[in-house]
Amino acid sequence: MKRGRPRALHLGLSRRGKAGEVKQALASRAPDSAHAFRALLALDDPALQTQLMQLLVERGWRPALAADAAALQQALQTQAFDALVLDYAGAAWCEPEQLVRGTSPVERPHLLVCCAAAELAPLLRSALPAHSYALRPADAAQLAARLQAMVLGGRGNLASALLAGALVLDAQGRCAFEQGRALGLTSREFDLLALLMAPAGALCTRDQILAQLYRWGQDLESNAIDVHVHGLRRKLLLTRIETVRGEGYRLLPAD
Repeated sequence: MKRGRPRALHLGLSRRGKAGEVKQALASRAPDSAHAFRALLALDDPALQTQLMQLLVERGWRPALAADAAALQQALQTQAFDALVLDYAGAAWCEPEQLVRGTSPVERPHLLVCCAAAELAPLLRSALPAHSYALRPADAAQLAARLQAMVLGGRGNLASALLAGALVLDAQGRCAFEQGRALGLTSREFDLLALLMAPAGALCTRDQILAQLYRWGQDLESNAIDVHVHGLRRKLLLTRIETVRGEGYRLLPAD
């Protein structure tokens, strides 16, 4: 099978994270002919599902389609898969224990869930053993690359995601959402929010924030932290940042 140049991954991979490692893995490792990876696809978008199936076949996979809830249930009960690609609504039809049966060389299938931004918080709260998510509208090439990376050992973007109320932080993708809306944070606002959310409600001292946001030896304005806190407060919708006078700040998620 003719293989082209590895694509850079965009779903949940940090620009400074494991993108290079995953690209190298894709270039050097391919499914063993003795074990063609099996994927079960159950997506609401027929065109996307067809495109993804074609791409996976070209990469040596053995994909199967589930046209409705009944077909999905039957496939999970009678077959084992290395990867599952489901819409969030479709995944909700499945009992969590149905999604933990896999074939060698994995113990359970890698679950990739396509969802809207507003469904991220419910997905993280659910019992579904999802490894990764992709926001709709999804791109078939990106989904195929994400699946390839996961079965070759890449971490899913849900592994390091943080949740506080309706606030979701994707550490790999360096993005955050609240009530289904992307917050559009600057790099330092993102780093500040990540610190405040780990864990949410814990006090973050000004010294901790300085160490997180700035390298040693940088010249800082006296109000540098206050500027970033103010900018983050303006972008949050319901979540509040409490000032603990003389000590630091803490995140107060909405109930």
